[in-house]
Amino acid sequence: MFPKRKAYLFVAIFYGILVCYLFCLFLFPKSSPAQVTNIFQSVWLTCIFLALCFLFIAFTLSELIFFLYRRLRRMRWFRPKLGEILVSESYLTKEKLKEALSEQSLRIGEVLVRGGRITTQQLNEALDYQKKVSKNLGDILKELGHATEEDINWALSRMERRLGRILREKGYLTDHELHRLLLRQQYRPQ
Repeated sequence: MFPKRKAYLFVAIFYGILVCYLFCLFLFPKSSPAQVTNIFQSVWLTCIFLALCFLFIAFTLSELIFFLYRRLRRMRWFRPKLGEILVSESYLTKEKLKEALSEQSLRIGEVLVRGGRITTQQLNEALDYQKKVSKNLGDILKELGHATEEDINWALSRMERRLGRILREKGYLTDHELHRLLLRQQYRPQ
């Protein structure tokens, strides 16, 4: 938050405390907070003491609120998504973003076919066989001799890629741009 907002919050808390104290003083004159006015013989000393106490409390509360706000802003769910930043800052079009995101939802068979590791016919054969037995597709492909352990591990690693890595591989972003955007995502002012 900006220093101006911080000052507004401090002033609001200070006046809130002051109003609450005056409210308590007039409605409950025998209460312990109201008896604080009798600490000093001089009215001015009492006013200065109360003002300093209220300033200290307001400062402490406003700093605590801003500390918690900064911690909250760093939480993952509060940050804007990388894709939103990429589109809003014209690094990508929505279509290119959808294309890159669609790669994250591919299944192992689709990844292997796109990577040229197996054919569509081999995938269909394995899927038909999978309906008869309850095994995962990777094991069936290895059992049928259509794919190796290396092929399956390659496909699994392709499936685990995050958006930034996909965009770098497609040439849409450089490592430097991605790093800068990820930092901006984490500390983006709103």
